[in-house]
Amino acid sequence: MEIARMYTLAKDPAVKARIQAINQLKAVLIRADPQLREELAGLGKNSSAPAQGAP
Repeated sequence: MEIARMYTLAKDPAVKARIQAINQLKAVLIRADPQLREELAGLGKNSSAPAQGAP
């Protein structure tokens, strides 16, 4: 039971931080130059672009 509580204590802030980061990126893209938005439009959840730092 203690492990489940520790997991929840670690997971909840991580999920909140992830949502905040996504929202900040969306806000940046809304205000971005149209050309940059077009370049980034192809990126998404199913993007085949390698993750940064990937070999």
